Amino acid sequence: MPLRSSTEFVDHYTFPMKKDFQPRPLKSLFERNKAWAEIMETTQLREIEIEVVTKMLACGTPMMGFREYCCENEHCDHQKLVCFTFKGRGCPSCGKKLTDNWIKTTIKRLPCSGLIKL
Repeated sequence: MPLRSSTEFVDHYTFPMKKDFQPRPLKSLFERNKAWAEIMETTQLREIEIEVVTKMLACGTPMMGFREYCCENEHCDHQKLVCFTFKGRGCPSCGKKLTDNWIKTTIKRLPCSGLIKL
């Protein structure tokens, strides 16, 4: 079975989401009206800035790589495409996850001080 594009894959399945839900708003700002291409043409950017924004735009898409999971039954065509993420602080989604994990780890390391949450 040929692989579907990421757009076809998302369109094929229905996800219970609010109508106004926007999964990666910063990404859409860079992509809207080819803003990122214009910024790259008109602004002198450092290599690291270009690299981080490019990875952020590719985050969660097949461009970052993916793993395909298929049903073990050879007569079944169920499959799931899981795209890899950037896993860097330059990406709002990945950065938040990294920050949340850091907070959990830090809280576990702190001794119980008997402080009361306000």
